[in-house]
Amino acid sequence: MKSKLTALILAIIFGIIAATGIAIYLNSIAKTTRIMGEKVEVYVADQAIKKGETADNIISGELIKKQAIPRKYVAGGKVTKLGQISGKILNVPLTKGEQLTLDNFKSAVSKGMLAYNLKKGEVAVTISVNKISGVDNRLNPGDKVSIYATFNAATADTAFTRLLLTNITVINEEKPGSKKTGSAATASQKQSLTLAVPASEASRLIFAAETGDVWTTLQKRGERYDIAPATVVTTSVEVNLGAIVGVK
Repeated sequence: MKSKLTALILAIIFGIIAATGIAIYLNSIAKTTRIMGEKVEVYVADQAIKKGETADNIISGELIKKQAIPRKYVAGGKVTKLGQISGKILNVPLTKGEQLTLDNFKSAVSKGMLAYNLKKGEVAVTISVNKISGVDNRLNPGDKVSIYATFNAATADTAFTRLLLTNITVINEEKPGSKKTGSAATASQKQSLTLAVPASEASRLIFAAETGDVWTTLQKRGERYDIAPATVVTTSVEVNLGAIVGVK
């Protein structure tokens, strides 16, 4: 009789343990299902996009959109910020509705494919700037810059600074290869910038780089600057050189 009672108690205990384990397991499955069913926003192609298209053109052309999908369908390595693909090119074709992943894009610069970063009517022009005129050597591909040129004449009252271009995209940069010490040495370090420039404006930029001092200013990401060209300080020099660099 006593052995039967003991067996019954043990059966009840094991039953409770089994029931608890099942409950925990079911709760875990429910929680996982709930999490996997949560909606997550991802970037998807809004239309078919061909291989070789630049990310900048894809973004500016509004060829993609955000879409909420269940977490369980989110692709690995998804693009979370458009800045992650700026300056790159599409490595594979995308169908409408397909998610954007980091693996879909490759660096155009590293593959020597600068041409893919140019829009219709643009040409690539490389200029040299130093630490001061090049925004502390912190410009990177994808940045937008405005270009100024200073022409130093024989006297200070005949020198002038002119805004040449705005909304110019940096498509490649090469920072100084060695570090120097001292403020004078640091300021003299050169950085080359390759810029996507409207073909009609290339000659003005090249002339300014050859005959004057070119300065770049960094624009806030995502903003377009529609600034009327302005000139500071001028006399007859502006009339002579201004006709070439576009002063009116």
